[in-house]
Amino acid sequence: MLIGLVYILTRSAGKYIGAFLSAKATHCSDTICKYLGITLLPQAGVALGMCVTAQQLGEQGELIRNITLFAILIYELVGPLLTKTALKSAGEIHPMSEDVKNRRQTNLETAKNTPWERYAKHGAEK
Repeated sequence: MLIGLVYILTRSAGKYIGAFLSAKATHCSDTICKYLGITLLPQAGVALGMCVTAQQLGEQGELIRNITLFAILIYELVGPLLTKTALKSAGEIHPMSEDVKNRRQTNLETAKNTPWERYAKHGAEK
């Protein structure tokens, strides 16, 4: 487990520092420099392929597989939350306004009060 934590910490630091330095070198905005690395943390597809290939290496392959699966578990549990937080902090996504949250209910109530809806409800009784 210790080696798994070391892998997670070094991979995370590498992603963050690499993205930060690359963004600085290409003169990106400070917001991009600050948050891009965090959005690169989730992993799964290629890492799962690496697990299958690593199994062919024998005992060391099993160790690599276990470390990688542990890292995938952690990154897939924490990564999306960190990505959402980074995007909110960068101002790229905004919380829903109350009218957007209530849009469906408002549309349903409006539909209930349309002439067709009243006819369908009361016109067939006549």
